[in-house]
Amino acid sequence: AFQWTADDRNSDKLVYDVYYREIGESSFKLLRENLSENFVTLDGQSLADGRYVVRIVAKDSPDNPAGQFLTGERVSEPFDIDNTQPGVVAAVPQMQAETARIVFTANDKASYVVGAEYSINGGPWLAVFAEDGISDSSDERYIVELPIKSPGEYVVTLRVFDASGNVGNGRAVVKK
Repeated sequence: AFQWTADDRNSDKLVYDVYYREIGESSFKLLRENLSENFVTLDGQSLADGRYVVRIVAKDSPDNPAGQFLTGERVSEPFDIDNTQPGVVAAVPQMQAETARIVFTANDKASYVVGAEYSINGGPWLAVFAEDGISDSSDERYIVELPIKSPGEYVVTLRVFDASGNVGNGRAVVKK
């Protein structure tokens, strides 16, 4: 959502045109025209991942004859659109005595990984920390070590979250 303030020195009524463009593109695209409100919401899913700016054009056209109205504009600071879920890959689980060790790698091309948790056989989610102690980069590595006392097959799912709230997951099957 975007919100702005504008005023007209002689108190004419203002309407707004809202444009957007991805950084690197040469021209703005019209998003909304002749808005009477000073805010607009944007469905982030309607744009591809990237870095964007918004341009707001204020016009005093409602109170002035055609061709004699004035305009003013402002361009926003850049903002990011990130709809891509993080990728998660599991290495082949390693069994050592009664402990399974699973190494997961997570990456995110548009932002960074901020957290992870795992589940065994669809059970409750348990927090897991990145190997370096904190999830704070676009590439992270997680190690899950599980005590496996009974023979059988165990499905371990790792789910990771990125800074934009996207979720990705991967799984590994442990057999004892």
